[in-house]
Amino acid sequence: MSTPSFMFLEYKLKLLSLPKRDVQEFEDKFLEFIQNFCEILLANMRDYFPNNAIDNTYWSNIYYDWSEIEKLEDTVYRVKLAFAHDFTLSKRGKKKFAEECKNFVRRLNKFFEIFEFDVRFEDEPFNIEYYDPGSEDNDDEDLFLYDDDDDLFG
Repeated sequence: MSTPSFMFLEYKLKLLSLPKRDVQEFEDKFLEFIQNFCEILLANMRDYFPNNAIDNTYWSNIYYDWSEIEKLEDTVYRVKLAFAHDFTLSKRGKKKFAEECKNFVRRLNKFFEIFEFDVRFEDEPFNIEYYDPGSEDNDDEDLFLYDDDDDLFG
């Protein structure tokens, strides 16, 4: 069994209005929402609803325990989302995985907009990190297990 690798994307999350309840409660509920959205709602929809899209493995692989939220200002938060992937990736594979993760966050923004929730992630993350606990050296220039992992992302 392989050890998953991780992609960490850090975004600024802006509240377009103030939370209805305590700020700490908002922080806890926001990360809980992300976890439930991915692990329950999207997983069930993917399994039972018709869908022609290629299986998006990152949907249910946001690690709640490694994700973080921190208040920066009254209506601005730093949110670090930890996406997991089952394989060690090449340098090109990492870039593709990062793009897939960013597309997921863009879709979350659309969800918030459609259902009129006053929270939005910025368009691009301000920090992206890749971590592979199965690799002895996490330098991007290292040799990776897969030379060509294009087929992992369709």
